[in-house]
Amino acid sequence: MDTLEKLLDTKDPAWPEMQEWLEDAEGRVELLPRDPATSEATLLHLQVSTHSVLGALAWETGGLIVDQRVRVLGGGNAQAKASLRSWNGGGTEGFVVERGLVRVGFDAFGGVFALDGGALGKGDGAVHYFAPDALAWQPLHVGHSAWVHWLLTEEDRVAGFYESFTWPGADEALAPMAFDDALAFVPPPWSKEGADLASANRRVVPARELVAMLMDHSKQLHRR
Repeated sequence: MDTLEKLLDTKDPAWPEMQEWLEDAEGRVELLPRDPATSEATLLHLQVSTHSVLGALAWETGGLIVDQRVRVLGGGNAQAKASLRSWNGGGTEGFVVERGLVRVGFDAFGGVFALDGGALGKGDGAVHYFAPDALAWQPLHVGHSAWVHWLLTEEDRVAGFYESFTWPGADEALAPMAFDDALAFVPPPWSKEGADLASANRRVVPARELVAMLMDHSKQLHRR
């Protein structure tokens, strides 16, 4: 197990380049402040260097909220219990270590972004998305750093990705939500009756609870 000193890359860290991406995304991204204690615990838990974007997020940020919809997991803080550590078996969020899977983000609708280390297919480290309207994992065909770059620099493409989760008044509904929040719909978007989000009932719930429920529905569906 590498020490903190070995994980901190002082020669070629990823953070300066990420700061340029954040400047491109000004007005679209909320950068949650880092907490030194949680950042250290997260980096040691992940065992990744700050040379990587994953390590930079763990060390330099509490997390990111992009377009009010996507939560990019970072080191966590008092306002963001969800972190790269807690969502990968290192905290009280209820998520265990899952061999071959690293959760790196989630969204306001119960979707999850994860790196495939073998659990989802090729094991090539590419990002997959658990879609809450399909209850299935879908490959995005990009690595983690490319995924973060896409989120921060491709506003139109990100909007297109969430086109099916857009309705009149969506921005107003999402704006007051905290990092750890998500929206639960009744009827749910994966059901035939839940296709029209504008007419669905919505309530703010803890994201970890919604994700756990959707994952359970997915397991039941695929056992049939």
